Amino acid sequence: IFTAQFWGCDKQEGVRHTFRFKWLIALLIGVVGTLLFIFVGEDLAMLYLHGEENQANLLLTLEYAKNLLTDFEELSVEEIALKLSMSHSTFQRRFKAAYGLTPVEFRCGVKIDKAKLMLSTTDIPIKEIALTLKYYDEAYFNKQFKRNCGITPKQYRERYLNGL
Repeated sequence: IFTAQFWGCDKQEGVRHTFRFKWLIALLIGVVGTLLFIFVGEDLAMLYLHGEENQANLLLTLEYAKNLLTDFEELSVEEIALKLSMSHSTFQRRFKAAYGLTPVEFRCGVKIDKAKLMLSTTDIPIKEIALTLKYYDEAYFNKQFKRNCGITPKQYRERYLNGL
């Protein structure tokens, strides 16, 4: 960084100042690096260390997770994160960054889309549709459907049958 700095009368004092200066610079670099890692996160560090190859692997991993969420195996988010060798919070953060939804929101959306399809193409009772989609409480299914669509499953089916 810096070869010599003589601020004193003798050579020994100048060497001490040079050592202090180098030590302060090294400390400053360490603190700045630590703060960057804390605030920018491990994703940037991983991208820096492993480049685009790691980013492509991450996207493939998240696509696999998306498929697990689409299947109605009902693996919990924690179990999926464990399968992917990620912590729960890292998986949540990376999934949301990639798809704009948390894994739970994504799974709910997939189930509601499947419910809409079943309501519009079959005459299966709503209770059975709820059970097929792993909603064991019909009231909860109705609540989730209404939250996502603005109307109840029964109203959705009636509107679809009436051509609205």
